[in-house]
Amino acid sequence: MVEGVLAEIEAAEVVADRRALRRAMKAGAARNAIRLRALGSGGNEARQARLGARRPATAGPVVTCYTEPWHAAEHGRGGARKAAGMPLLKVKLGGDGDAERIRAVRAAAPRATLVVDANEAWSEANFAENLSACGKADVALIEQPLPAGADDFLRGARRSIPICADESAT
Repeated sequence: MVEGVLAEIEAAEVVADRRALRRAMKAGAARNAIRLRALGSGGNEARQARLGARRPATAGPVVTCYTEPWHAAEHGRGGARKAAGMPLLKVKLGGDGDAERIRAVRAAAPRATLVVDANEAWSEANFAENLSACGKADVALIEQPLPAGADDFLRGARRSIPICADESAT
């Protein structure tokens, strides 16, 4: 998967704005990476619109989502224990073994609101098992479980947890 994304990035044409990028590339991790690097934070569009990264001080307290890499759960609960005090925890997943990773992170962070980012790594074959693990772990949101372009499966899939797009929406 990584090699394919890198190949798409290397083959991509230089684009001036988001519309041109959407026309030039299919939705997915490569297009999202280019959008974020070239056009997003600190990129041309942000500079031209004079957008800053700071929120006004009067906006009040902000809860941020701490991201836990998938390998931390894979190598035990150490990383999740460090993040256990976070009120909102995003767990990056990677495919095979995700159900076990979800259980390990929930055990290590029992009070955190969990969001999982499956990074397009699930398939129709393992979707039900991973969704069940998310349900048992009281996951609040699942981000991009299937590869971009494979979202039609989600239309008929029964689920009780909201699913949001990432690469499919870029």
